[in-house]
Amino acid sequence: MDGRLFQFTPRDKNLLAFMSLNAQSKPCSNALVFIAGQTDGFLSLNYSVPLAGKLATLDYSLIQVNLGSSFLQFGFKCLQTDSEDLTDLVSHIEEKYEFKKIVFMGSSTGCQDILYFLRHSVLSNTIDAVILQGAVSDRDYITTLPETQGMLQQARELKQSNQGEICLSERYFDAPITANRYLSLAERLGDDDMFSLDLTEAELIPILSAVKIPIALCFSGQDEYVLDRDGQRVFAERMVGVLQRNAPRVECRYFDGDHMLTRPEYHQTFVDFVSDFASKLL
Repeated sequence: MDGRLFQFTPRDKNLLAFMSLNAQSKPCSNALVFIAGQTDGFLSLNYSVPLAGKLATLDYSLIQVNLGSSFLQFGFKCLQTDSEDLTDLVSHIEEKYEFKKIVFMGSSTGCQDILYFLRHSVLSNTIDAVILQGAVSDRDYITTLPETQGMLQQARELKQSNQGEICLSERYFDAPITANRYLSLAERLGDDDMFSLDLTEAELIPILSAVKIPIALCFSGQDEYVLDRDGQRVFAERMVGVLQRNAPRVECRYFDGDHMLTRPEYHQTFVDFVSDFASKLL
């Protein structure tokens, strides 16, 4: 993949983003910012290469971002720090490239990042639309793991003793994780708990009410992190109902594939959907 690697934060943070270019090796007039989830970063999603190519034909540059939480650093960070990083990115590209449209697309935990950004960032009004791919619950998955009760107990004890930034003795997804971040993911209505199937309409309203722009929800029919697939469809309908109160356009689509749409045969349908959604903004 050809493009431009650039730094978008002060040198003390030293975070980078990668922007795909058009056929003339120049930035396009619009941007789709891709925010990967836990353990992921540049090129972690197999569909990123065909997506960049298709978007370029629509005059969109795909911008992949490495946040301070990217790859195995997520356990030391939180949604607030991710939002600060994304605010730095948007400020940088607004000033340097003057894109006509900016779309955010998140995968997995990147979806939480987007919703948190829309609620809290001073630059939230610069985003023209959002796409959530693989928006599933960490808490629902964590409850299936045998080590969960022990990790929850240790995390709560550390937080109660004002040691929430201490790492737990066990890892989560092979990454060290602080008590605070683990509780954010694992406890009901923690900061990261936005897509658990038991969340009520009343609980979803503050999570989703800041979405006042077009939004697409993209779920995977064979998502390995979703055990109750019928329950997820009911939850998706609940999400759509809440989103329709404020968002001018809400699209919800299920795709063949696993959580990250890994295999090549899953890519084209998803890439076509994203491209069609983005083209409607022009």
